[in-house]
Amino acid sequence: MVKKIAAFIGQLTQEYQSEMIRAVIDTAKELGYRIDIFSEFGSYGENYLHAEGERNIINLPYIEDYAGILVAPDTFGVKEMEKQLDVLLLRNAKVPIVSLRQEKECYYSVQVDNQASMESMVEHFVAEHGMRRVCFMKGRVDLKDAEERYQGYLNVMARHGLPVTEHMVFQGDYWRDKGPAAVDWFLSGSERPEAIVCANDFMAISVLGELKARGVKVPEEIAVSGFDDLEESKYVEPALSSVHVPSLTMGREAVLLIDKLLRGGTSEQVVRLPVEIAFRRSCGCGESEAGRWTEKLYREKLYLTNVLVQNGFMNADFDNCDNLEELLNISCQYSLNFPYAALYFCLCDVMDENGERLQDQTKYTEYVTLRAIMSREKGLELMDERFPRRQILPEKYRPRDKALYFFPLHHKNHCLGYLAIDTDRQEELKDFFQCWTRETCSYMDKILLYEENQSLQEFRKLSTVDDLTGLFNRRKMEQELSKILAPLKVRDVKFFVVSLDMDGLKAINDTYGHLEGDCALRDYAGILKKAAGEDGLCCRMGGDEFSILVPTEKEEVVKALLDRIREGVAEYNRTSDKPYQMSGSMGYAEFRKEEELTNCLRRADINMYADKMARKKGRKN
Repeated sequence: MVKKIAAFIGQLTQEYQSEMIRAVIDTAKELGYRIDIFSEFGSYGENYLHAEGERNIINLPYIEDYAGILVAPDTFGVKEMEKQLDVLLLRNAKVPIVSLRQEKECYYSVQVDNQASMESMVEHFVAEHGMRRVCFMKGRVDLKDAEERYQGYLNVMARHGLPVTEHMVFQGDYWRDKGPAAVDWFLSGSERPEAIVCANDFMAISVLGELKARGVKVPEEIAVSGFDDLEESKYVEPALSSVHVPSLTMGREAVLLIDKLLRGGTSEQVVRLPVEIAFRRSCGCGESEAGRWTEKLYREKLYLTNVLVQNGFMNADFDNCDNLEELLNISCQYSLNFPYAALYFCLCDVMDENGERLQDQTKYTEYVTLRAIMSREKGLELMDERFPRRQILPEKYRPRDKALYFFPLHHKNHCLGYLAIDTDRQEELKDFFQCWTRETCSYMDKILLYEENQSLQEFRKLSTVDDLTGLFNRRKMEQELSKILAPLKVRDVKFFVVSLDMDGLKAINDTYGHLEGDCALRDYAGILKKAAGEDGLCCRMGGDEFSILVPTEKEEVVKALLDRIREGVAEYNRTSDKPYQMSGSMGYAEFRKEEELTNCLRRADINMYADKMARKKGRKN
C-alpha cells in the first residue's frame, strides 16, 4: 500500500510556498510517498461565513490514513485556521508532524535560525553603515519566530551599547496594513530613525511605501529591511534588503525528517537551517534596480487586465445557466485560462439516508459524488459516481505517482464539496483560478438550490424555513448574522444568541413513535415562537436544537424571554393531554466585537449544557 503524506499549506502561489512545495513533491517521490496538499485562498474582507468555508478544508482528509503530516502554519490566510488545525491534529494524528518555518511544542519543526539571522541583519546596519538609531517593527505576538527575531535585534543593540527607547519598537502583525501607523510611531520619537528593521517583508514593503509617500528618501534618510526575501521585495523601488529563507531546502528537509522518523530514527525537535542575507538598495547597498523588473510588471499588468475581462464574460455566461450540466460546461471552457492536467469535482450529499434534505450543510459528508472531470485531453466528462469521502478520490481516477491539490468548494459556509487538481504548475493557480473557483461555487450553490425547489417562490420560502416546525432554519440565522455583523467596522453592535435543546426527544421517539416526536418538536417550536414575539428571531438549527437571535444590548430582555419560554412550557404541561412532560435546556451569550462569532455561539452552547446538567442533577436529588 502506498504511504501518504498530508500537507496543509495555504495560498500556494506565493514564492516561498511554490518553491517549498516543489521540493516536498520531488523528495516524496524519491522516497516512495504520495503527497496530498490541502490549501485555501484566504479570507475576503470580514466575511466570517466565507472564512469558515475556507477553513473547512482541514476537515476533508481522514488524518489517521496518513503516514506523516506537514504543516506550514504561517501561510494560512484565514483567521483561526492554524488553531483549529492544531486541535484536529493533536486529537487524531498518531504519526510524525513537521511544522515548517514555525516552532510548535508538540511538533517537530524545520526552520531558519530566526534570532541569528536577524542579528546578522541588524549588525549590518550598525557595523557596516555606522547607524545608531535602528528601529524595529515586530511580528505577530502569538508566534515564537517573531519573538526570536525581536530578540536578535535586542542582542545586537545591547552588544553595541545602543539604547532601545519606547518609540524605537512598534508592534506589527506580519501583514501589509500597519505601515502608516508604524511610521507615525517611529517619527514621533525624540530622534529620527536611521533605519527601520522589519520582522518580515510584507511589513517592510508597507513601511517603505509609506516613507516614500511622505517624501522621506530611502535609504538616504531612513534605511529599511525585511525578512523572508519574497519575490516582491526584489522589484519594489528601492529593492528591499531581506533575509532569504531557503524554501527548497526547507521542503526537502521536512520530508526527509518524516521519513527518518518513520524508519525508527531520532531527531532534534527543531531542525535549523542556515540562511543568506540579500543586501540591496533599501539599506544603502547595491545599485538601483528600477528598470530590472519593468517587463515582468508589464506582463503582470496584462495578465490582471485579462483576468478582469475574462471574469466579466464568465459571470455573464454563468448567469445564463439553468442547470448543473450547463454550468460545468461553461466552467470547463473558462478553466483553459489556467494550467492543469485534470480537475475533479467532488460534491457532498444534499440528502440524508432517509431521502430528506440535510439541515446542516456546513460539513463534508461521509459520502461524496464525483460529478465531473475536466481535462486538457478529453474536455468535460460528466460523472455520477458516489464513493466514501475517505478515499479522497477513487484510485482508478488518480494519476499515478502524482501529487494532488485539494481546495474547498463552498459558497459562504455552505460546503458544496471539494476540488482535486492534478497540475505541475501550481504557482500559476493565482488570480483567475481563484475567481473561477469562487464564481463557479457561487452559481453552483444557486443552481443546486434551484434544482431542489421547483419554483423561485418556493425556493425563497424553503431556503429559509424549516419544513417541520415552520420556524426559520440555520440558513436564515446565518443571513441575519451576516447583516448584523456587516457594519462592525464602522460602529459597534450588540446582540445575544440563545441556544436551546428540547430535552427527551429520543425517549418520546422510542416510546411513542417518530410521529409523536415530530408533534412534540412542533409544539416546542410554537412555544419558542410565541415567547420570542418581536424580540427575537427564532430558528431550528437541526434535530432538537434551536437558537434565538436577540438584537438587544440589554441582558434583561433576554432573561425576560427565557422566563416566557419557561412559563410557556409549564402551561403546556398543565393543559396538554400528552403522556409525557415537555422540557428544554437554555443558555445564552452576548456577542463581543473583539471575538470570533463562533466563540459566541460556543459560549451559548456551553451555558445551555450547564443548564441541562444542573436540571438533571436537580431531578436526581
